[in-house]
Amino acid sequence: MSVFWISSILSLLIYICWVVSGVGVLHLKEWSRRLLRITMGVYTINMLVNIVLNIFLAEEAISTIPVKFLFTGIVISMAYYLSVIYFFSHPQIVRQFKFKSREY
Repeated sequence: MSVFWISSILSLLIYICWVVSGVGVLHLKEWSRRLLRITMGVYTINMLVNIVLNIFLAEEAISTIPVKFLFTGIVISMAYYLSVIYFFSHPQIVRQFKFKSREY
């Protein structure tokens, strides 16, 4: 099985986990906060692997894409994913999820 298919299947599983954890986050469940952090971390690693694969496998396309736009997109994406991971790791958010989970 090629790396492309493994990455595609992993992305599909990540999106399914995001939907499941999104429903849990709406109900402030502790497991959903943890699942969301894990899937965001896995997605960040998967995104970096995809970028490296695309750079090495599509060298002819790199010449048509301005490098500054490529790096800008990478920086914006990484900042977004890392900020979501940090948000759900923040102690006040953790306390809010744990307190709300005990009520139900």
